[in-house]
Amino acid sequence: MGRFSRSFTRGFENLGMTLTSQNWSDITGSKSVAGTVVNEQTAMSLSAVYACVKVLSETMGALPFYLYKQSATSKELASKHSLFSLLQSEPNSEMTAYTFKETITGHLCLRGNAYCEIEYDENWRPKALWLLMADRTWPMRDLNTGQIFYQTTLLDGTMITLASWRVLHIVGQSYDGLVGMSPIRAQMETIGGALATQKYGNMFFANGARPSGVLQHPKTLSTIGIANLRDSFDNKYSGLNNSHKPMILEEGMTYKSISVAPDEAQYIETRKLGIEDIARIFRVPLHMIGDLNHATFSNIESQSIEFATRTIHPYCVKIEQEFMRKLLTSKEKNNYYMRFNMDEMKRGDQKSRYESYAIGRNNSFLSGNDIRRFEDENPYEGGDDYHVAVNLMPISESGPFWKAKSQLKNTVDTTIAKI
Repeated sequence: MGRFSRSFTRGFENLGMTLTSQNWSDITGSKSVAGTVVNEQTAMSLSAVYACVKVLSETMGALPFYLYKQSATSKELASKHSLFSLLQSEPNSEMTAYTFKETITGHLCLRGNAYCEIEYDENWRPKALWLLMADRTWPMRDLNTGQIFYQTTLLDGTMITLASWRVLHIVGQSYDGLVGMSPIRAQMETIGGALATQKYGNMFFANGARPSGVLQHPKTLSTIGIANLRDSFDNKYSGLNNSHKPMILEEGMTYKSISVAPDEAQYIETRKLGIEDIARIFRVPLHMIGDLNHATFSNIESQSIEFATRTIHPYCVKIEQEFMRKLLTSKEKNNYYMRFNMDEMKRGDQKSRYESYAIGRNNSFLSGNDIRRFEDENPYEGGDDYHVAVNLMPISESGPFWKAKSQLKNTVDTTIAKI
C-alpha cells in the first residue's frame, strides 16, 4: 500500500455510506440454472476463459505505454517527465510495467473493474502506482456530500478508505458509468453451462468412461448388503484405472446399462459451442485460443487486425483516459497525453506493409526515415526529406504552370530557329 493510505481512514467513519453496485453474491458467486457455482475462480477453471484472459492481459502487458509532450507543430516523448518511467518501466518497486498492465487487464476481464492507488512524493507528484485487489475494493458514496471514495480491505482484514483522487479506477462495461459489471457474472448462465458440461465429462471419465447402470440381484438385500455391494462394485470397476476390466458378477446378479455415450448426447459439440460462446464474450478470435476449426490462411490476418482495433483498442482508451484524468495536472493536460503504441499489432504481412509504405512515400506523407522507424530500423542521412511527385500539382496552380511551360517552349523554339 502507499505511504499515505492510512491517513485517510478517519473522516468517513461515522458518515452515512452506500455501496454503489455490489452485493454479497458478487463476492461469493452465484449458482447457475445448470447447478454450478459461477465466480471468477470457477470460471478460470475453464480452458477457454483462461485462454481469453491470458491473450488479452498478455497483449496489453506487452504494449508500450508512452507519455508524449505536444507542441503546436509536433510531438515528442516526454522522457524527462517523472511519469514516463512509471508508465514505461517501473510503476512501483515490486513489479515491472508489463506485470502491472497485465494484471490490470486481468482484473478488467474477470471483475469489470481495475483499481490502483496513487502514491505521491513530498511535492505531490505521482511517485508510484499500487494495484488494489478488485474483489476487495469498492467505490462508495458519502450520502452527506455526494462524493465518491473507495474502500479496500487488506489481506489482514484491515479496511482502508481512500479519497477518489488517490485511486485510478478503470471501469469496464457499466450500467451507471461508476462501477463496471463483471463479464463473468453478466454471462453467468453461459459460463455455468460450460462448467456443467466440463463437470459432466470429468465425472464420466472418473466412472471408468462407462455409462451408469443398474445391478439386479435375484434376492432382496438388506440395507447393509446394498451398501457393501455398492462399495465393492465401485472399488473394482469405477475410475479410469479400472476401465475395460472384465466384470465378474456373483449370486445370479446382472448388470443393465441405462445411459447413453457422450458422443450420442452430442457432448463434444456442446463443448465446442461453449468455447465459441466464451470467445464471443471476450471478443477474442477463436484461433488465438487454440481453436482452428474455422481458421483459414485468408482470414487469420484480418481477424488479428480486427482483434487489435475492435478488442484491444477500447482497453487502451479506457486506461489512457483514466490515467490522464488522475495523473496529469490541469496545466499538464494542455501539453501532455498518454498513448499505447499499437503499431506492431496493426502491421500486416511484409508485402502489404511495403505496398502501404510505397503509397505513403509516393504521396509525400512518409519519409524514408518515417518508414525505417516503423520497421524499428536506424535512420539514415537525408532520409527525413519528403518526395513530391512532379506529375501531380494542385488544380489552382495548373494555369500558371502551363503558361510558364508554354513560354519556355517558345523561348527554346526561338533560340533553335536563330541557330
